[in-house]
Amino acid sequence: MGMEEVVGRVVADLVREYFADSPVGASPRPVIRPPAEPGALAALERRSGQPFEEGYRAFLSLTDGLEGFPLLLLGSR
Repeated sequence: MGMEEVVGRVVADLVREYFADSPVGASPRPVIRPPAEPGALAALERRSGQPFEEGYRAFLSLTDGLEGFPLLLLGSR
């Protein structure tokens, strides 16, 4: 099992636990997108006219954004 799969499982478990006893749990669960494709990252860097910071690139290599959290974390799409 790779690191990305381990992180995905841990995050999914934590999200389930967090919402298990919450009234918010009745609403749609947060969505963790699959990793961004390297080509999508390169295309977005070209469109933005600047390279990504290493931390953001590492984030996108694990998940191409998150939806349904208090803040939307944008991916490459």
